[in-house]
Amino acid sequence: MAITKSWGYTNTTTSSVEVNPVEVDIFSSYAKVDDAADKVVYDNSTAPFDQGEKVSMFYRNLPKVDTDNPISNPAPVKDGFQFIVKLDAVHRGVLDNETIIDSPQVMMLTVRGGKDGMCDSAAIEEQFKRLIGTVYDFTNSRWRFDELMRSALEVRNN
Repeated sequence: MAITKSWGYTNTTTSSVEVNPVEVDIFSSYAKVDDAADKVVYDNSTAPFDQGEKVSMFYRNLPKVDTDNPISNPAPVKDGFQFIVKLDAVHRGVLDNETIIDSPQVMMLTVRGGKDGMCDSAAIEEQFKRLIGTVYDFTNSRWRFDELMRSALEVRNN
């Protein structure tokens, strides 16, 4: 039985903006400090002890994948998966050449999908690109992080 996959949206213009991932080299620059069936934690061995960086990866099975969208034609398979990739770092500043200020910064990517054959690597990549596109201001060629940090969530066309 063949299946044809499609998304419901039509705003699919490919951006010319490049997002270049940093090659963190997790296999040689990080030490595994925690390893369990549902999580693994890596500590960046290139960072000083007092200004660390950790990468954590979590996985769990879901009895059902919850969404804010109504599902008109649900798949017969209800169970799903979730994985989280978390980056936990310390951003350091020095005030007046005297006082050291450490500020935590944590970022997470959470992906949930059904185990129904529809969610595959290509589908996750498509949605990841769209997610990143929601926080980029294409009109002014800049990220919207300054507004989001200040709770200015409304998207405006300048």
